[in-house]
Amino acid sequence: MGITAGFCEEVLFRAFLMTEFANAGYGNVMQVLMPGVAFGLAHAGYLNQGLLTWLGIMLPTAFLGMMWGVAYLLGRRGLLPVMVAHFLNDATALPWIAFFMTAGSLGRT
Repeated sequence: MGITAGFCEEVLFRAFLMTEFANAGYGNVMQVLMPGVAFGLAHAGYLNQGLLTWLGIMLPTAFLGMMWGVAYLLGRRGLLPVMVAHFLNDATALPWIAFFMTAGSLGRT
């Protein structure tokens, strides 16, 4: 999952969206900000668990998307570094997230 997500999401959010914002005449700040927010919103599918949980997922993910957007620009729009960063994030974070989501649901009746 980490390999395909890192590839597909970086192509969509960095290469496609950031290029579209650049072609529309937006500066680097908007090229990083808007796809970053879209990245966060795309990962915030837990609104049914409450606003704070939703924000707790969306905001850090949006920030991470913005950081990868900055790296994408600093790397002269090269996708490989952000794809590797995305893969490493998913490879380390997703097992912990799955563990805590499962552990939290084990205590519920």
